[in-house]
Amino acid sequence: MGQRLPGIPLYFISILAAMSFMKKHWPYVFLAATAFLLYANTLTHDYALDDYSAIVENRIVKKRAEAIPEIFATPYRAGYRAAAGNLYRPLPLSMFAVEHHYFGNQAAGHHVVNVLLYVLLAVLLFSLLKKWLVRQHALLPFVIALLFVLHPIHTEVVANIKSRDELLAFIFMLGLFHALHIYLYRQKKWAYGAALLCFALALFSKESAVALIGVIPLVLYFFYYKQAKPITFLTLPFIVPLAGFLLARHYALSIETTVTSREGSWLMAQSQPLAHLASSIRFMGLYLYKMLIPYPLVSDYSHPQFEQLSWASWQVWLSLLLYATGIGFAFKGWKTRKVWSFAILFFLITHFLHSNLLFVIGTVFGERLLFTPSLGIIMLMGLGFAYWWEKAGLTGNFAPMSAPKAIAPLLMLAVLYAGLSFRRNAEWNNNRTLYAADVKKHPDSPLLNYWHGLELIDSQWLQKLSPEQKKASLLQGIAAFEKATALKPRYGDAFAQLGLAYYKLNQYEQALPYFEQALSLGKGSAETLNNAAAIYFARGNFSKARDYYAQAIRIDHYYVDAIGNLAATYGALGEFETALAYFEQALRLSPENASYLYYTGLTLNQLGRTAEAQPYFEKAFALNPSLRPKD
Repeated sequence: MGQRLPGIPLYFISILAAMSFMKKHWPYVFLAATAFLLYANTLTHDYALDDYSAIVENRIVKKRAEAIPEIFATPYRAGYRAAAGNLYRPLPLSMFAVEHHYFGNQAAGHHVVNVLLYVLLAVLLFSLLKKWLVRQHALLPFVIALLFVLHPIHTEVVANIKSRDELLAFIFMLGLFHALHIYLYRQKKWAYGAALLCFALALFSKESAVALIGVIPLVLYFFYYKQAKPITFLTLPFIVPLAGFLLARHYALSIETTVTSREGSWLMAQSQPLAHLASSIRFMGLYLYKMLIPYPLVSDYSHPQFEQLSWASWQVWLSLLLYATGIGFAFKGWKTRKVWSFAILFFLITHFLHSNLLFVIGTVFGERLLFTPSLGIIMLMGLGFAYWWEKAGLTGNFAPMSAPKAIAPLLMLAVLYAGLSFRRNAEWNNNRTLYAADVKKHPDSPLLNYWHGLELIDSQWLQKLSPEQKKASLLQGIAAFEKATALKPRYGDAFAQLGLAYYKLNQYEQALPYFEQALSLGKGSAETLNNAAAIYFARGNFSKARDYYAQAIRIDHYYVDAIGNLAATYGALGEFETALAYFEQALRLSPENASYLYYTGLTLNQLGRTAEAQPYFEKAFALNPSLRPKD
């Protein structure tokens, strides 16, 4: 064991050791610190967007760690009311379930995990690029990693907890290639096994990781082998974890569930293949544009603010020209294994599944979908800086401060990216701040107006306001829904929320026609039916209220408000046995609801079962003393 020199304080030795570490590993420390500080303002954020379906309102996730077997056996959205869909991402949901055990409904803990994962990603990315780009300009790996960390297009992935799937898939991709590198250079068999495991974990994080089956031979060719035989030999075993994932996914998706998703695509509604192809190519061009000019960034790119285009549109042909040129350059550099050729092909392979060219994925455009493919474009940007420096004679690991003019464009771009990212992060604070910011950028979006209106009439938000502020917020919500219906005249959901806004203003007679209009448009959502039923109940039309509550429950078997309301309606009709059955069903879903406990006791009294009623009363009064009758 080493001994400390006499007379030298321990803290001084610690400082020297830290300085030595910083000097040797400063790129890692700088990237890690940059990633953390850039997203530090998200640590106090609330939930936003799909966080609710993935965590807050996901009944399976809320079962905590014990739900993990169920998560791996069911579709991604199976825990969100009656929705299921065709997504299968059990690993991020399992993490949310475990985190829910420690953090409960507090979003801060989940945000901390996301930011720390991004820090880890930054370090792993730089380390991998150093291995791949060993023959390139010495600063190139650092420049690429830095631009990746700072790029504003990544804000949705880090600031939105739900996008943990993208973070995990990317990290496991990096782990795969780190392990493969160790296997190839050190001949460690465990490393190849680790690479297979990382591929499997990436797949169980997000289905789009299937594209790695094409990226693996690409990496092997450009950075390790020229011969096809070893590349094929090393790639083929990765079919095994892919097959295992596909089998698990097939089993999980074989469960019959209702398919609903916020990610509906107007591309699905296009009946003409050529029109669909034109629109898809245009959006591929938009992805490139957002990589180069990441402003404005919004949470919705749906029709009609991004109109459907025909082949007569210049945007379609420009996009086609850019991609054709890129493919041409990629093949030009194929034989000589140019890094820029790899970067282009990496982007095309990882982005192909999101292109909607062969099949429609349900999302027209999403910033989060660029997270992995963006590495290819950012590599090209880094290569551009490296080429310029080499032309200026700045080869090797030159000191940036010794050539301020050469480094100035990179610094300007980095500062711009950091500013845009930090500002966009603030908008992701919660749904209200997100939609309020985004509707200003895209005021002609029916969906953004609709979402903005939802936040303005949200009950929890309204509880924080004074009566005057509450009324003003509801009127602003009505204005947002009216604009949404003006932009999209058959917007049934918006009509339903117009009814709800008037309902919350206690203007019931104005609310009911909007509810009925929403139902006539085929938007018989459980919430709409529940609200319309409440008005009929208040009118004394209990039969109509009963029918609407029953329809609401048929749509959503777990809609506890409708179940409790239906129980009360049967009580008003004098059908106490049926009322009791529905109150008991409501209590199974919400066992700590004092109102359900109290009315269950009242119903038992009506049935002459007073002894059975007493425990319900006692628990109800303990939970809510105001329910206790006054003497």
